[in-house]
Amino acid sequence: MWLESREDLTKTAPPKPANPGRMETAPPLRTHNQRKHRRVPVEIPVCIRQSGSEDDLATTADISHGGLLLISRREYRAGTYIQVAVPYSADAANIFVDARVVHTSGVPSQNLYRIGITYLAENQPASSSENEREMPCDPRTASSAA
Repeated sequence: MWLESREDLTKTAPPKPANPGRMETAPPLRTHNQRKHRRVPVEIPVCIRQSGSEDDLATTADISHGGLLLISRREYRAGTYIQVAVPYSADAANIFVDARVVHTSGVPSQNLYRIGITYLAENQPASSSENEREMPCDPRTASSAA
């Protein structure tokens, strides 16, 4: 009986992609690490500032010269301009730098999000004013990923 079932499975055609047009425009699979900068796995406290929202306290999962991967309770959309202070300290002056969200993926079992961030070059548009960069992140109003 098991042999009959196995034979039936080999006779069926392989499944086709649900959206073949999307497969044609998909980027090629990476065969090796194409990153410009080496990632360093490290947990560092971070403050994320987004115009129109309360400050968000998060933690890095890894960091590189070009950006970082954050763990946060707040979801950010890809393409969103933000400012980040890394490292962040509630008791010290913090320096915020302009950044952009590259990707976000949920971690449903922990109610968290993994957020890929890239730093912006000096000539790219900033998300907020100079005055906002110098303000300390207020831990009383910030949400926390811890």
